[in-house]
Amino acid sequence: MADAREGEALSLLDLLALLWRRRLLLLGTALLGLGTAIGVLAWLPKLYVAEARILIEPRPDLDAAGVRVPGVLDRDSVTIDSQVQVLASRS
Repeated sequence: MADAREGEALSLLDLLALLWRRRLLLLGTALLGLGTAIGVLAWLPKLYVAEARILIEPRPDLDAAGVRVPGVLDRDSVTIDSQVQVLASRS
């Protein structure tokens, strides 16, 4: 380093002065890196992957006394299709 004298350590003011003199080089390097990153992100294909699994466990329709448990849905195709539509909705 031309500014540093032999055997002397740089003070904080010397370091700040050096950074100020090289500000255009530092700014140019940062902008070049930012531009490269933006260019690469724009060039790469957008790739989104999602996966969902639904586990449906059969539950007994009757309790121990043989009475139908309230809230248990029928297992016909209309009920199942209705529940699938509810699960697939965005809200």
